[in-house]
Amino acid sequence: FPSHDSGWFTIIRNPYQRMYSEIRFRRKENDLEWFKHLTPPEDDHLCRQFGLARHGEYWVRYENLPEEFNLLMRKNGYLEVDFYDWKMSSAPPLHQFDELIREKYAIDFEKLGYKK
Repeated sequence: FPSHDSGWFTIIRNPYQRMYSEIRFRRKENDLEWFKHLTPPEDDHLCRQFGLARHGEYWVRYENLPEEFNLLMRKNGYLEVDFYDWKMSSAPPLHQFDELIREKYAIDFEKLGYKK
C-alpha cells in the first residue's frame, strides 16, 4: 500500500502460520500430496511473500501488527489506529507440512528474517 509521499509498506506473516492457515482454509490438512505438487504462483494468495514485499519500503509483521503499524503511522505523521478488538490469529501447527513449507517458501524465511 502506498503511504502518500512516505513510501510503500507491506504486511508480512510468518510463512508457517500463513500456510497452516491456508491449508486449513482449503480443508487440505490430510492432503500432503496436494501441497507436494503445489508450485506457488507469483500473483495469488499462495505466492511467496518476498515477491510482493521486496517493493515495500517498510515491512510490518502481522505478529506485531498493532505496534509496528502504529510506529509506522507515527513516523510518517499519521494518527494511530486503535486495535482494541484485534486478535492475532494463530493457526495450530501442521508439522507434517513443515519441511515442504521450508522448501517452497525458502526465500520468505531468508529474505524476511523468519526462523526455519
